[in-house]
Amino acid sequence: LAPEATVAVHSPSDPAGDAVGTADFAGLPATAVAIEVARAAQPAWAAIPVAERARILRHASDLLEQRQHEFAAWVVHEGGRDRADAVAEVEEAIDYLRYYASEAERLFADHGDRIAPRGVVGVIPPWNFPLAIPAGMTAASLACGNTALLKPAEQTPLIASRFVALLHEAGVPRDALLCLPGRGEVVGAALAESPHVAMIAFTGSRAVGTLLHQTVAHVRLADGGQKALVAEMGGKNPVLVFADADLDEAVEAILRSAFGHANQKCSAASRVLIAAPIFDRLRDRLVAAARSLAVGPATEAATQLNPLIDREAHQRLLGAAAVAREECDVLLDRFDAPSGPLEHGPLIVSLPAARALTARTATEELFGPVLLLVPFADEAEALRIANATAYGLTAGVFSRSPATIDRVTAALEAGNVYVNRPTTGARVGIEPFGGMKLSGTGPKAGGPDYLWAFVRRTDARSTATEDSDHSEDTQPPAPLPSASVPSTIADRWDAPLHQRRATLARAATAIGGDVAGAFQRSLDLVATDLAAPARTLPVAGQHTALRYDLPRGLALLRATGPDAAGWLAATLLAGNACLVADSPALAAVVQACLEAGVPPEVLRYVDGGASVLRGLAADPRVAFAAVDAIGPLTDALRRYLASTAAGQRSLKALISPLDGPQPGEPGFLHRFALPKVIAIRTLRHGADLALEGYEDDTAPPVR
Repeated sequence: LAPEATVAVHSPSDPAGDAVGTADFAGLPATAVAIEVARAAQPAWAAIPVAERARILRHASDLLEQRQHEFAAWVVHEGGRDRADAVAEVEEAIDYLRYYASEAERLFADHGDRIAPRGVVGVIPPWNFPLAIPAGMTAASLACGNTALLKPAEQTPLIASRFVALLHEAGVPRDALLCLPGRGEVVGAALAESPHVAMIAFTGSRAVGTLLHQTVAHVRLADGGQKALVAEMGGKNPVLVFADADLDEAVEAILRSAFGHANQKCSAASRVLIAAPIFDRLRDRLVAAARSLAVGPATEAATQLNPLIDREAHQRLLGAAAVAREECDVLLDRFDAPSGPLEHGPLIVSLPAARALTARTATEELFGPVLLLVPFADEAEALRIANATAYGLTAGVFSRSPATIDRVTAALEAGNVYVNRPTTGARVGIEPFGGMKLSGTGPKAGGPDYLWAFVRRTDARSTATEDSDHSEDTQPPAPLPSASVPSTIADRWDAPLHQRRATLARAATAIGGDVAGAFQRSLDLVATDLAAPARTLPVAGQHTALRYDLPRGLALLRATGPDAAGWLAATLLAGNACLVADSPALAAVVQACLEAGVPPEVLRYVDGGASVLRGLAADPRVAFAAVDAIGPLTDALRRYLASTAAGQRSLKALISPLDGPQPGEPGFLHRFALPKVIAIRTLRHGADLALEGYEDDTAPPVR
């Protein structure tokens, strides 16, 4: 088929020079053919044993390692990254191939009789990591037996095509993996809307991610299943520097976090919150250090701050810089000084704390070398500013006090919190990566739960017969006044885990019988799922904990099956508040929980049946819904949960038996909590950061 267009690809380091290559962009006809090819190839690829799929991915990693310099050169020339970052990106891609090969073997060994590949996965990566992120999402898809359609970013299609060719060389059938360059509004939209593409794996902007969340929820797959989405959407990442911080270490890490790849990383630092007593000293040191950064083409070995990706980014950042100069105090302005057409130096500005909650420079993701400094009076003010945005991806903390580190890392609303080190450079298996709030849907890339997103359960209970009256629901009905969340309901159960567990254990005793057994199966998972960190790969000089101790928020629960009480217990154990609706069998269980000591503002049974259930799902305060069966009513809930209303703090999730671990299985409680990685650098900070409390000898062994 003829391409929609043949596009010349230029290097950000020389945008007016010769093209580094050309790419044929697919149109709708070619996209439709590619979907059918991948769909036809999927059963044969899924039938290959997981060990053989893993062997192919490991072979691909070996080939990529042998050609590391070749691929790094493409990252430099096409992707515009400096040399050191380009080499690191190739290493990350290698790690993804190997990690997901091993994780797929583990997942299918433990659950192979209850899971299956989803089908065709549309992989939509960004341009800023043109090799590593496509490699990770594609490897995860293939390892689990899905076929994949890789739609690379429009700015970096050549690297993607070479990566796909390498996977074909390693043994992936050509029809099982296709590279599909094209415009997002054409190819990306077609993949999102197709009933023959079972899943979208996306990394990119918040605007596109929220649109995909809504689009995917309204697609009914050709086989009647639910279309899945994994989305990672960026951040407005803070670094908190306390008065006892090592300023030498803080300056180095902040510069790397803020200006590496010209701040064109979703994990990059964009706000530095500084304790007032040291604000002047750290401000002056950061400004002096940023003044000396070498800005230039990515192709130059001396370059520390490489160009922006393209002219569109250049124009957008010119506007952002103008806004920053207008609403902030300018401390350093090298933004317009460099000579290259896409090169921009650091722009460092400051704001008082009172304006850091509303200014555009303080709240909007800029994706360019603009850094904001804000003084704070105390820890509470620092946390209030840090958590004020709609994003929750990464955060940094600089302190030499273990007590401060414990309090602040627990309170920060970010998926990855780094202590005394840069906020960028998450490593596969070591610091699983992904955000909360409007930074992403989870699960964390490079983590032990990630591959669950790429498989479906084959043992899910269906309520198709009892829900038949909802089968014609194609649009959510208008919310009813009686279906709004009561103002007296909290968003979470603010009690320690041991207290929540003890309260629900009393409820289980009062309930008795088989219902108590379902309740107890969730209680039995607390020690492994919530109380202890999940497994990560250990590294010297850093203590890393992947924890599931942050509630998702207000839950909406509908459960009618034999494990219904277990779903309620899981919701509450994770610290969520819960509204139970359209679940007659749970009315008595809710009452038993209240009598056992669950606060009434945390748990309530709502009368009114399915219409109220759907109306509640549309309320902005609801963070997620959980159902213990699939069917037409579940489909209606997905559509209701898909819209993003003003003031909403996250993309609403639907937890169902179609995905992930089920009641009684390890990891079931993970699904009801938000994961957070806390990575504490222990080198060069004295013995206190390596004493008991930071060393965990009880962590499960790495597999």
